[in-house]
Amino acid sequence: MGRTLKPSTPFAQRLIEARGAVSRVELAGVLGCPVETLGNYERGRTFPDLAMLARLKRVLGVSLDWLLTGEGSMRGIRDEGSSAYPLDERLLRQIAEEIVLLFEAEQRPLSPVDLVIMVAAWYNDLTVACRSAEEQVVGLRVMLQRLRR
Repeated sequence: MGRTLKPSTPFAQRLIEARGAVSRVELAGVLGCPVETLGNYERGRTFPDLAMLARLKRVLGVSLDWLLTGEGSMRGIRDEGSSAYPLDERLLRQIAEEIVLLFEAEQRPLSPVDLVIMVAAWYNDLTVACRSAEEQVVGLRVMLQRLRR
């Protein structure tokens, strides 16, 4: 087991809190960085770049606002009283149907596995970026336009 770190910055303290019971070695492996680099972040000796902050947000499931400033909820807006994010089946179905229709119209093959991966990625992007159903519809249209190109 690794040594206990002494964080010297509030960011470092929050990073250690977000890591929780996951070992430093395990988290560094998932993040794709050396254990020493993660240890330096947790000590407050160095600060992650933007790409690493994005990976920390995704892997740890934390709000960047909270991680960087300590403001707001650790898990972000969606964490209001629930640790589970409810799936919006309507949005999932709409994404899947639109993708299938596009591929059929263009007579392009699409395997079920590729469809699932694409739907999951698009659902994640839309639910993170868009706060309302109306924004999600617009976002989906933009994604479909990009896919057509």
